[in-house]
Amino acid sequence: MRGRNLRRLACFLVICGLSTAGPAAWAVNKNDPINIEADSADLKEDVSVYTGRVRLTQGGMVLSGDRLVVRKGTGGNFNLSLSGRPANIYQPPEQQGAAPIRGSAHQIEYGSGQEILELRGDAAIDRGGEKIAGESIRYNVRERRTLVNNNGTSGGRVKITLQPGQ
Repeated sequence: MRGRNLRRLACFLVICGLSTAGPAAWAVNKNDPINIEADSADLKEDVSVYTGRVRLTQGGMVLSGDRLVVRKGTGGNFNLSLSGRPANIYQPPEQQGAAPIRGSAHQIEYGSGQEILELRGDAAIDRGGEKIAGESIRYNVRERRTLVNNNGTSGGRVKITLQPGQ
């Protein structure tokens, strides 16, 4: 039974694009332009800050929140930090008939150099009723590894919901 549950969890992570993400679920085609809309922007050479109804799109992926900070790194890399109550991420389905991926947290961070996506503070991901929730969800794109942590909140447990037959 335990092996079956682990296989279902692995299937769920694959479905969410968290286990095979490379260019899939969270990392969109890097050649697609990044568009940012906000109520205001403070643009500097290495750091840009966008505030008020922030919306970042790249391909079909949408990030939205209250405040976005983009820091340029070396070699064309960048780090972004999106905050909100909540900050949201949306990725449309990759296949017809599949469910979109929706995520939310108080903070969403991504570092292109290390290829790590992290949702922190009441973090949750949902794909068609399949859910992962915890205080933080960290996904390493290169290692195809997801770590869910609850840091002692909600009874110190992470929550995963799997739908039968999926």
